[in-house]
Amino acid sequence: MSNRFVPPRTTGEVVDPGAVSAANYEFDQNDNEVFSGLSKAMKFVGVISGVLGVLQAIGGLFSGHLQGILTAGEGFVMILIGGWLVSASGALGDIVTTQGNDIGNLMFAMRKLKSVYTLQAVLLGLACLLVIVVLFLVIGHH
Repeated sequence: MSNRFVPPRTTGEVVDPGAVSAANYEFDQNDNEVFSGLSKAMKFVGVISGVLGVLQAIGGLFSGHLQGILTAGEGFVMILIGGWLVSASGALGDIVTTQGNDIGNLMFAMRKLKSVYTLQAVLLGLACLLVIVVLFLVIGHH
């Protein structure tokens, strides 16, 4: 598998000292515009998610019943996701505003996004499992 940023090398090949490597690759202006726009959108979504998560968690905790506890749990998940998105947006913004570590910043953002989607996948899987269990319980009682 080849990387579009680093030309493939064969064993024993002499590397040109001026060659671009992943360590010092810099995205061009068009790429930076994409990263900048994505960074701003992710930051907005992350902040709003965090704020709504706090409100939801507080509301759920004060309701005191099972549904309130579940609502508070949803709020805490929103806070966690919001934090990861804001962190990832900062790394994407760093791609645009700094030099010398574009690939490192991009990979940091990708790790944060992986966390977001892994958490969402696990929670959706649990929700699907819960729906199946409830369906079997409902069908079993009829």
